[in-house]
Amino acid sequence: MQPLPPPVLHSLSADDGWLLRVWDYRPAFSAPRAARAVVVLGHAMMVDSWTLRRDDRPTLAAVLVAAGFRVLVPDLRGHGESGPVASDGGDWTYDDLIADVRHYVDLAASVEPELPVLLVGHSLFGQVSLAWQGTRNDPRVHAIAALACDMWNRRFEPSWWRRLLKRLLYWIPMMIIELVGYLPIRWARFGSADEPRSYWRQAWSWLRSNRWCSVDGKTDYWAALEALDVPVLHLVSEGDWIMGRPQSASRWTAPVATRELVVLGRDDAPGELAKLRPSHMALVTDPANKLAWHWVAGWLGRAAEPAEAAAPSSADDEPERGRATGWDHDED
Repeated sequence: MQPLPPPVLHSLSADDGWLLRVWDYRPAFSAPRAARAVVVLGHAMMVDSWTLRRDDRPTLAAVLVAAGFRVLVPDLRGHGESGPVASDGGDWTYDDLIADVRHYVDLAASVEPELPVLLVGHSLFGQVSLAWQGTRNDPRVHAIAALACDMWNRRFEPSWWRRLLKRLLYWIPMMIIELVGYLPIRWARFGSADEPRSYWRQAWSWLRSNRWCSVDGKTDYWAALEALDVPVLHLVSEGDWIMGRPQSASRWTAPVATRELVVLGRDDAPGELAKLRPSHMALVTDPANKLAWHWVAGWLGRAAEPAEAAAPSSADDEPERGRATGWDHDED
């Protein structure tokens, strides 16, 4: 196992004064040369950056650093060391998480002004990265990799019984939140970070209204996906049966014209990726999936190349993008 180098810890202040912690890992080279790009690598909800950067096992962050990327790993708002956390009275919306992406991109651009910025998100951060770039079109962002990402919404889920299950899985925590004031994830031992009332209410509203939008309803994040013009990798797994399952996830990102959809565990997945079927969290926490991490690093390397160098030699070489082939049928 190649360990992560000692990080530099950045403390950022969000627009509303919220503390945002970011761990900065620089690749170590035997000879002086620049990193390939700056990757902002963000985690899922209910957890923190430790799922991606711990030093007692192989991690996705370590693979990316070894591949020559400078990697910034934030604790998202209210998670890990970015506070205040929900149990201490911290409250935030999904919109706040999206707005925070600007601070991570600002940091990436400031530490390596000459390098492209790449956004890589597991679950939650993949979602907010797509929403940020779709609504802001930040020219500093050159590509997005969304890992195990899905959006729970009736329009995307073809299975009727899974639609009911997803509604139940949101409704029960919503009742707990109304009683306690926040979702006590750490007490229930479902993860390492509690979630607040405003965030959960917003997500619950999408499931009931069949939308993915801002709290005030004025910004339609799903419609904004059509505006994405940077390469987008959407990587999901056949082993992720509810949180980010391919049948609904592929419908969610179908509007992205630049999307490359890869489903681990399917015969048409690249090479040995067809043999992997990780669950939602195992995709980034189980070293058995290191092959997928290295494949993502390779994809990011190609995405970071100048457009003229990365362009295919002919139209036949261009991978199929922006389509949800094989997963658009109704089920059950």
